[in-house]
Amino acid sequence: MISAYRIIPLSVLILQLAGCDANGKVDNESSLKVTNGKAIPAEEYSSVVLIGIAFEFEGKEEKKLCSGTFVSVNQILTSAHCVLNEKSGKIGKVSYLEQDSDENFKVIAESVLVESNPKHDGTELHDLAIATFAENIAPSVSGIAQEVPKLGSPLTLVGFGSNQATLAEDGESWSESGAGVKRIGTNTLVHIKDGIIQVTGVLGPNPSLPDFEGKVAAAASGDSGSPLFVDNQIVGIASHAGPTKRAFGGPVFQTEYTDLTSPESKAFLSTVSLTPSPAPQQGNGT
Repeated sequence: MISAYRIIPLSVLILQLAGCDANGKVDNESSLKVTNGKAIPAEEYSSVVLIGIAFEFEGKEEKKLCSGTFVSVNQILTSAHCVLNEKSGKIGKVSYLEQDSDENFKVIAESVLVESNPKHDGTELHDLAIATFAENIAPSVSGIAQEVPKLGSPLTLVGFGSNQATLAEDGESWSESGAGVKRIGTNTLVHIKDGIIQVTGVLGPNPSLPDFEGKVAAAASGDSGSPLFVDNQIVGIASHAGPTKRAFGGPVFQTEYTDLTSPESKAFLSTVSLTPSPAPQQGNGT
């Protein structure tokens, strides 16, 4: 049982999406999920799971919470910045988690190998990693898109961050609500360029925009490493996010995803041996 994952409030304009404090605690009460998303049971998009990453630094254990997706029966695709310790630059151990209460997480399995893109430089372009487990534990797997998605394609976002961000009066800082709950949101592809997919969404439910519930979603803290789907194929992995310009009658949130169809992403993924997957393919939200 793990109870030391706690996500702290974030107050920077543009940030990477994982969260932890100096004591390795993640605060469920203040982290972010898919903004304006809807809660879904674990059985929906079951390839998308909650992961914890543990590091040893100067004699102390530090931890992060992120999202990840099974892309084979024993391998999870996530972001490089999730698995790397920003202080030491070392790769941590990844745990596949299930949440059994508000603050407690059960470890289902721990990784035996974690491969981070060696070209990762803190930007979105190379922000990918693969965690391999000893056993075939995937509830289902999702395929990785090979073709560049078309503009206007419907997007599906799934992650364990929060469903709402609140912009402060200064227009720059923001606070968050909720964490550790799987959420889904939808949007439309309007920007893909130079290995990055940008998704802009509303900060959370808005009574003046009732038709937007669960729609025009973005991703935020706790959603690091979460997938962006087009036609049930993963086209992107959540990397950075933050409040941006105003639209839809108020401030909006922008997420930048690493484009899995870019030459850079394909180059890294070609170096990783993915296990053949007899597990059921993800489809129709199952």
